[in-house]
Amino acid sequence: MTSTIDENASSPTIEVSAKDRRRALWGSAVGSTIEWYDYFLYGTMATAVFNLHFFPSEDKVVSSLLAFASFALAFVVRPIGGVIFSHVGDRIGRKKTLVITLSLMGVAPRCSWACCPTTPRSASALRSC
Repeated sequence: MTSTIDENASSPTIEVSAKDRRRALWGSAVGSTIEWYDYFLYGTMATAVFNLHFFPSEDKVVSSLLAFASFALAFVVRPIGGVIFSHVGDRIGRKKTLVITLSLMGVAPRCSWACCPTTPRSASALRSC
């Protein structure tokens, strides 16, 4: 990043080049796209699959509400993660922290979904005991 600092100004100002601004804008857009794509996938799957397989109920509305409640939990936990990872970012660097958080957002849900049994599998496992 190339910047200049005006020594004569009463408060220090930093001039950032147009190239650096475009680069920051592009990086922010890519990061936000990846993050919201993860939310989009979960929201889509909550309506199509999770309500039937992970939250079975006699009433389909209750199943859908439970699936969306787990979706809403992500928005409750998000500020807590922001506090934790802002501290980590100050310690090890923001770029490394960004890579860690994006990797966690991409890998952790898929691993946990793959490990969760659906209702028929869990019911048959309980009957075999």
